[in-house]
Amino acid sequence: MASSIGSSSAWGVTMIAETAYRALAVFVPGWVLDDRSLAPPACGDVVEVVLTFHPTGPTPSPCGQTVRATVRPVFGHTPYSDPEGGLRWPLEAIGDGWSAEWLSDRPRAGRVELTGRLVVDIFWTGSDNPVLVRGRVRRVQLVEQRIENTGSGLRAVEGTERLTEVESTPYRFWSNWETPSTEDHFQGTGVLVDLDLDDVPAPKVEFVAGAVSVDGPDLWVMDRSNPVLLHVDSGSAPPRIVEYLLPLTIEPPKDQWTRKVHADRDGCWITSRHEVFRCDRTGTGH
Repeated sequence: MASSIGSSSAWGVTMIAETAYRALAVFVPGWVLDDRSLAPPACGDVVEVVLTFHPTGPTPSPCGQTVRATVRPVFGHTPYSDPEGGLRWPLEAIGDGWSAEWLSDRPRAGRVELTGRLVVDIFWTGSDNPVLVRGRVRRVQLVEQRIENTGSGLRAVEGTERLTEVESTPYRFWSNWETPSTEDHFQGTGVLVDLDLDDVPAPKVEFVAGAVSVDGPDLWVMDRSNPVLLHVDSGSAPPRIVEYLLPLTIEPPKDQWTRKVHADRDGCWITSRHEVFRCDRTGTGH
């Protein structure tokens, strides 16, 4: 059926969804900073990050927190084989103003309370378009852990984290660990950042061209992700541009968008796997 349209602290904090003040503590590993995937955060910065959730073990961690979220499977992805045995289910945990991906040891769905670390990542669990979490940095704490020599390499000892508050993330090469000479050797492993999810400017929405169709002097362009259609009348001087806001869903910004535009003399059709819309520019513009 065709439809017709017209123009137009972290530490120890329990965060409850739908609260007036939304804050989130996220751990930025040193290897992410070395990768230059994220500029070293400082107090006052606004950052956008992809998060993964890591449950904490029996040893409490000062980088951990308890959050409430709605968990759902990542659409279209089957469980992964765990090298240590068993399966891992790719899930998405959705909180108030944030989202994180999680490889769970069992399938889950619905409202849950999670205790663990929210970690900035660049190799997410499987979602083709992970959600970016935006927040203003309110506090930065240097995270150091005790390093031990296992004989086959160096590793950070779980549960030995200590925090030191700083104004900004130190500039260093985080992945270059020193061989410990004593049992009390500590090494910087990253930073713990408190994000204010409310005190951020609204994201700037820009038109990104997707599908295009031409009929004579009429050029029709569909946005790659948002339900916005542009009509450019190149026959007028200067060219006249009309924006149409469509009652369609927002699609993930993939390289190959699903909507197609088909121009004709009186307007255009917008088609996809799920719907067909008509934009008729004659008469009243409906």
